[in-house]
Amino acid sequence: MVSIAATGDQLLDTSLGIVNREWLSDDLMGLSHVPPSEIKWVFDLGSGDGSWSKVATTYAPDARVLAVDWRRHAVAAVENCLYAAIGDEETIWVPTGITIRNMNPIVNMCAVKGVTFARLLEENAVTPKQTVVRYQGSANALSSILNSIEGLRMLTVIFYGGPELVGKILTTLKEHFETMTAEKKGDVFYVKCYNEGFAVRNVRWDGLGGVSDCDAAGDESVDHQP
Repeated sequence: MVSIAATGDQLLDTSLGIVNREWLSDDLMGLSHVPPSEIKWVFDLGSGDGSWSKVATTYAPDARVLAVDWRRHAVAAVENCLYAAIGDEETIWVPTGITIRNMNPIVNMCAVKGVTFARLLEENAVTPKQTVVRYQGSANALSSILNSIEGLRMLTVIFYGGPELVGKILTTLKEHFETMTAEKKGDVFYVKCYNEGFAVRNVRWDGLGGVSDCDAAGDESVDHQP
């Protein structure tokens, strides 16, 4: 399997599932904007190293937190997890490492279970206004998630992809949420979206599980999106 250790490269770390310490410490990646009492379901899609899931478990102890990832060592770091890849197909091919053959790198792939966000919502009998979601990964998988975001309390997405698809995703998010903020750090977009009762809350990060375990370095170059 691919290594979960941080490399320091913003795009690579995001694709590996490394949770960025700077973003997490800022406001728990947007989670601290929603009072814990209003959260009953938490979905961490592309949970990676599990740092955000651990923080969510501590922040909203009465909520059901589900981490979804295709990297076994990643989801193993979280108590309630699902080994699967987010997407519209029943089987999804994912990279597991690189083999050098004849001086050329070859990406090794394997087939894993695919699951849609719509299916997760249905199986858990979710009430959208009491649900917060985080997604980290490619813009391609995020596109399928956008079909089921109507009425969500909060959605945080950390993603990368081509400019045309990124533009469509940002437009869709603006149409479905009352408040949206977006940043671009290197080739990675960080977007936070909220519905109803948006209010910034002062939250101490000390003691919230997982914050200190997130090893990815932040990128100081930030471009604010409209």
